[in-house]
Amino acid sequence: MIVVVLAGGRSTRFPGNKLLAKIDGYRLIEHVYREAGRVADVIYLSVSDARQAALYGEVLGLGGKSFIVDDPAFGRGPLCGMLTSIFRKGLTDVLFIPADLPYLRSEHLEEVASRLSSLKAQAATLMWPNGRLESLWMYYRGGLGGDIAELYREVTRRFDRRPTDIIRIVGEAALYPIGGLRVEPLAFCDLDMLGVGSPYRPAARGQVETVVIKRSGTAPLIKAFRAFLAGNVGPAVEVLLAELKEYLELGVSQLVRQAALDIATFTRASWEAGGTL
Repeated sequence: MIVVVLAGGRSTRFPGNKLLAKIDGYRLIEHVYREAGRVADVIYLSVSDARQAALYGEVLGLGGKSFIVDDPAFGRGPLCGMLTSIFRKGLTDVLFIPADLPYLRSEHLEEVASRLSSLKAQAATLMWPNGRLESLWMYYRGGLGGDIAELYREVTRRFDRRPTDIIRIVGEAALYPIGGLRVEPLAFCDLDMLGVGSPYRPAARGQVETVVIKRSGTAPLIKAFRAFLAGNVGPAVEVLLAELKEYLELGVSQLVRQAALDIATFTRASWEAGGTL
């Protein structure tokens, strides 16, 4: 199993670098790397720049080959780390995980990887009963081509994008219910939000069915991007509205909100440029 630890964050909500915070005598990045190492055949750390690679390399005793440094052509943030790993490193059959998980255990990784990979979708992630996604826990099987890489280089010059884009652009995606895991929900709490009952980490009450999203042809988000970049804002918004309706019917509240945000973003960008729908 290949694991990519998404360690490129800037710790903006934490006093100092949270991955260097000590928990039970170990730095957080040491803990996550150790637990991942118990089940992974290969581990990479996704970092934002060479400075982070040098810092975590010193802490963990790792050389440069263990790091994937973000390609700024794909914007910034966790999605940049994912796209760099997929398109620059050429990784497939890979599990992405966040780096700031103080309650992570190797058995959590093993179960999540097993469940997500068994779904046979091009990409799979975890879903809470309220429709929120744990999108930094993402299994990517493959299927995205160079045309998508070219498109995202253009898109991320204009807009900040999110990890859930992976779910929205593949031909088949799957959302596995967290309630179906044996893993204690606390395992998914990062260092910033340890309250399981918070709106960010709802309790995993009840089990919903796995949601499978299959698309014949080009994914709606890709169609919308291409239409917008060609100056056809109206058709782009129409495609996003249809996508939003699909997610609403499936009960995936996070994707509903993000499709709605994209509609607002495209519309505002058009108005600011003096265009119309």
